[in-house]
This record gives sequence, C-alpha cells and structure tokens, in this order.
Amino acid sequence: MSTVTVCIPTYNRAELLREAIQSVLAQTYPDWELLVSDNASTDHTAEVVAAFKDARIHYYRQPENIGMMPNFRSAIEKVSTEWVALLPDDDQFLPEHLEAALAALSAYPQAAYYACPATYFGELDTGALRPHAVTDLTTPLLYFAPTRAVEFLGLDNPGPLHIVARRRAFHPQLFWGKGDFPPFDMLILTQLMVQGGFVFGNRSTTRFRMHRQSTSVGANSRRRFIRYNCMVWFCIRWLTQFLLAQGLSTVQAIEDHGMHAVSDQHVVPLVLALASWDSPSSLRTVARRVFRARSDMDRFSARFRLARRVGFWVFPWLEKMDQAWVGWHP
Repeated sequence: MSTVTVCIPTYNRAELLREAIQSVLAQTYPDWELLVSDNASTDHTAEVVAAFKDARIHYYRQPENIGMMPNFRSAIEKVSTEWVALLPDDDQFLPEHLEAALAALSAYPQAAYYACPATYFGELDTGALRPHAVTDLTTPLLYFAPTRAVEFLGLDNPGPLHIVARRRAFHPQLFWGKGDFPPFDMLILTQLMVQGGFVFGNRSTTRFRMHRQSTSVGANSRRRFIRYNCMVWFCIRWLTQFLLAQGLSTVQAIEDHGMHAVSDQHVVPLVLALASWDSPSSLRTVARRVFRARSDMDRFSARFRLARRVGFWVFPWLEKMDQAWVGWHP
C-alpha cells in the first residue's frame, strides 16, 4: 500500500506536466501514488497523462475551471495516504526527494511537514529558492517549532511549496483565502506549521521552474501585479492575527521581528500590510514604529521613500486606492 500521494494540480501545461510526472516516476522511494488534478485544460493534458502506463498514476478532471487554489484543495481532499506531497505542474522533484523527506519526518515525528530549498531552472534561472528566515545553511536538518512562525512574517513562506506533509495537518478548518487566490501558499504553509512546526532539509531535492508565465515570477501586467500585492498584504495581516489568536506570538514579538529582521522581504511587506486600516490599532502602531526605525529599508521601497516625505498616513490610502483600481477587496 502506498504511503505518500503526490498531488499535481494542472492547467494547460501539458508538456511541462509531462516532465513533472517523469520526475515522480524517477523517485528512489517506490511507495507512492500520483494524483493529477486537471482544472479543465483545453490542451492535450489528458493524452499526456494517459501515455504513462503506470497504475500508480490517477487522473481527475474538473468539469470546469474552478481556479488554481480550489484545484489544489480539491486534489488534497482526495488523498487517503498518511503523507501528501505537493508538486506544481511546472516544477520537478529530484530523484531522492520523497526518500529524503520521509527520512526527515521520521527523525522529527512532531513536524507537520518537510521543506527544502528549490534549485531554480528555466528561462529566468536565478539561483536557489529558500526562506530568508533560514540563516543556517550547513546543518543538514533544521526543526522550526510553531512558536517560530513569527520569524517568517513578510514575503517569506516557511518553505517552498514542494512540501511533504502529514495528511491530517490539512484539517477542514484551514483558511485557504477567498476565490482564486495566487498567494495561498503563504496562508497554508504557516497554518500547517502551527500544527507541529516543520523540518527543513538544507540539501535541495526539488527544482523550481522560473518562466514568465509563472505566478511566482510576477504578473504580466501592472494591474495583476498590484492585485497580487494586495492579496499578499492581506495574507500578512491575516497570519499576524492568526498567530496572536493561537497564542504563538505577541504584539511585542511582531514588533521585534520588524525591528531586527535583516531581509527587506520581511520588513517592507510587514509594514505595508500592518499599516492598513484593516489592521487593529495595536498592529498599526507596530507598523509605524518599525517604519520610523528602519530608514535602511528606504532603498528597497518607493512607498517608504514617499512616506518619509508626506507621512505614514500615505500607506493605508495607497492600499485602498490599489484595491479600488484592481477591483479586489479582502
């Protein structure tokens, strides 16, 4: 009986999907099954999957396009094995990925999931994808307890999406966001981390394809880019309040994170998110204090530079203007 199900949600990427499936077939760990969830593709996705004559591969097709995030959720809900592995249709596992992940999770049975760096490849190859909060680059396995989730607040997921997780961690109460929500991985990974923390392997066993159609590279129009940013700021606000409600952080700890974080990927998005009128007053105060203290971040953010000239009040006004322009509201 299989112990891990690899989920590949897909839409109109037949040839990239072929390579993703081949990377699963090449795994050194044999006790897997593969679930391909087709979001009503209009290309030859079905034929690509059918060409693989392997009984471990299961194909499901949505009757209509339900959006990227709901398609991920639909795939995960079909899993019955103890473990679930996520693989976007344009990315790949290296042959030892599942074996390394399950060995790490055996060593840290309290962890909700395993993550590792992803090696970039493709037309926009830029090195490697790893969380900025993971600063130890040499220890083979690192365990991050749920109380350390505050260290990832900002544009910094606790691990790339290529995770191997305990199926029970995907409990029905998870909040996935509303509608088609591209940064849903920010929401899901932090909520999974709360279920028992995660173990991070410093050796890369996955490949992250960088190409211009990728959501992670950025939207192909300014309007879509701003819409994505509005969603990211909402994510950060929601996760901050989630950690406070779970008793896993404090307002002071969130402020300390903003004051001392080295990466602009933590500080700038945290300030922009918490400065919102949708934030509680205590978190708006945190945003104001961090903004005033972190003048070193001005070089990374045009909004920071503008706010230095006209005042902190410009942050929430700009966010509301962005939301109105792109037609998206929390």
